[in-house]
Amino acid sequence: MDFHNPDFVPDIGHNLDASVYVKTLHDAAINSLVVFAKCHHGNCYYPTELGHRHPALNQDMLGNLLTECQTQEIDTFIYYSVAWDKHIEAENPEWLCLTKDGQPIAHEIWNFICLNSPYKREVAFPQIKELLRLYADRGVL
Repeated sequence: MDFHNPDFVPDIGHNLDASVYVKTLHDAAINSLVVFAKCHHGNCYYPTELGHRHPALNQDMLGNLLTECQTQEIDTFIYYSVAWDKHIEAENPEWLCLTKDGQPIAHEIWNFICLNSPYKREVAFPQIKELLRLYADRGVL
């Protein structure tokens, strides 16, 4: 399930019924699913205290899908975008990977966040620990 959504998308998950969605996957003989925690836009799809929750999200989409997949015996993997994050890019442009001429190194519209910057210690590692705290103890990983 590819799920990169900018802030302006107005109704993220508003009509998602995780049980119906995952039953459809189960009926189609899907045996594993990658579920998004954080996309390239830097939006989180769970009740984060550390990251930028998608402003239109009205449920714990990640948790609901993980739980329902466990119920339907579908293996799950959590997707967490590391090298790209539009919110971090806007807040900390000094963390971008730059060419020798000082231009951002990019792939299409995505500027790379430098993993040698404070990003991994201040953002990525704490958010990944948050995900483990929220979901690993529930046995859905």
